[in-house]
Amino acid sequence: MAPRKFIAFTPKRTALFIGGVALLIILGYSAYAALPLIQGPSLTATATMDTATVLVSGMTRRVAFLEVNGAPVPLQENGSFLAKRAYPPGYTAITVTARDRFGKGVTKKLSLLSPKQEKPSNTKEEAPIN
Repeated sequence: MAPRKFIAFTPKRTALFIGGVALLIILGYSAYAALPLIQGPSLTATATMDTATVLVSGMTRRVAFLEVNGAPVPLQENGSFLAKRAYPPGYTAITVTARDRFGKGVTKKLSLLSPKQEKPSNTKEEAPIN
């Protein structure tokens, strides 16, 4: 059996080892910090019918600009939003677009089918015919 060789840690090898570990830590942290920028914006949106309006609400992350059917919508600090819009009865297509500060965007298309509202009938009291 041959005798084992041990690696001698000279000052040069120690400095290279510590420098390599530091470089790996810096690269790992840089990838971790850049991941949200690489992923781009995220958007979750829902639309519900109220009596005469449509409520479009949801949550966003990493978003700078938000639009509902081309109209800008303000964002809360926590990323939530709420937009009230009036649409005619029937089928409604809603497009929600979110963009981050670098121009990356995500679009969600929502559709609603609202029942037609019955017009109130003009009831007149008729006099009995004798």
